Amino acid sequence: MKRIGLFVLALLLGVFVGSHAHSVRAQAATPVFQITGAWSPHTSCTPSTGQTTLCIASDGVWVSTAGAAFTQLGGGVAGVTSVTVNGGTPQTGAVALTIPTQATTTSTTVLK
Repeated sequence: MKRIGLFVLALLLGVFVGSHAHSVRAQAATPVFQITGAWSPHTSCTPSTGQTTLCIASDGVWVSTAGAAFTQLGGGVAGVTSVTVNGGTPQTGAVALTIPTQATTTSTTVLK
């Protein structure tokens, strides 16, 4: 009689565990965490020596590795938008320049 009781108990336990082992529950679609940044430029962020610093700023997402200067992640900063040659009208887009083989440089131009 003990054997039958243990068998029935084991059978019920197996059915209980088996019915719960294969259940599937819906997963929530909410994010685990969210990061927001202050609306100020990356120049307000401070790199830390020996650490990687992530700066989410008004002018993009920036990273500093081991205290180095910040580098922008993703899209780059816009460069030169127009070129003026010899005081002429500003040229935009692809600008073709014809430079003679004996060109003389008369001044130095610094791009900022």
